[in-house]
Amino acid sequence: MGAELINDDSPEADAEGIIMMIDCFLAAGLTDFRIDIGQAEFYKGIMDALEASEEVKEQIHEYIENKNALGMEILLSDLSMKDCYRNILLEYNDLYGDVTMLEKAKKLTINPRCQAAIARLEEVYEVLKLYGYEKYVSFDLGMVNHFDYYTGIIFRGYTYGTGDAIGKGGRYDNLLAQFGKEASASGFTILIDDVLSALSRQNISISLKEYAYSLLLYKSEDRQNAIPLVVKLRDAGVRTELVSMTEGKMLEEYLAFGKNQGAEGILYLDGENVTVYDMASGEQETKTLQEFREEY
Repeated sequence: MGAELINDDSPEADAEGIIMMIDCFLAAGLTDFRIDIGQAEFYKGIMDALEASEEVKEQIHEYIENKNALGMEILLSDLSMKDCYRNILLEYNDLYGDVTMLEKAKKLTINPRCQAAIARLEEVYEVLKLYGYEKYVSFDLGMVNHFDYYTGIIFRGYTYGTGDAIGKGGRYDNLLAQFGKEASASGFTILIDDVLSALSRQNISISLKEYAYSLLLYKSEDRQNAIPLVVKLRDAGVRTELVSMTEGKMLEEYLAFGKNQGAEGILYLDGENVTVYDMASGEQETKTLQEFREEY
């Protein structure tokens, strides 16, 4: 799932995507996670100023992305370039950590584009502090994958129990122009399967109580009554899952399934009767289909 914020190119908009991702992780039940924040403009500032072939730049990109410090050292030993860029490329793998790392990055280069990129990260950090969310973030200027797609801030969400980021986002101000609209944009996606995997491996139970819903059980021969009934319930605001019962399965199995899924109430349609099971109290009540319809 994801979200996008269009027509806002402010630092507050950058921060809002990070804040929403953090809120989503907290709502899911995660407590031990971090958001790594990078800046595509910092890397682009170096690459645009570097007097090197495209082949060399691609090799540099690969070494930064894979955090291959030895490969970078060997590559640069045979290249002629300004000391300021050589030094920053040799130290690129160390440009990771809390907000104090940004001070180190500023001292490594006077490139205006790089300086502006760091200043933007500092502005975003100030917004995060106002929310009290600075404890969840780190900075990683070596985050250069998909740098040609992103035009500014990049961020990734990580937690234990997964092999990769469970959330990814950033700013991509050039994207909408490809669809006929000149507009700034930022956004993110959260990988739901990976979040669920992390929750499972961290032994965090998923509470469905506040998202309670109803189950409407029916046999295939009652389909013509079941579908109009579930439509009526949903139109009335009752979140209802429609389940066709498999022949040979016992009603008790479906009641146990519904209870395990957090269903607040289970409705069993049998011909012209509807039995309502209150899963909290264990009570049940049978009404005619007509009587039940009239209530909604």
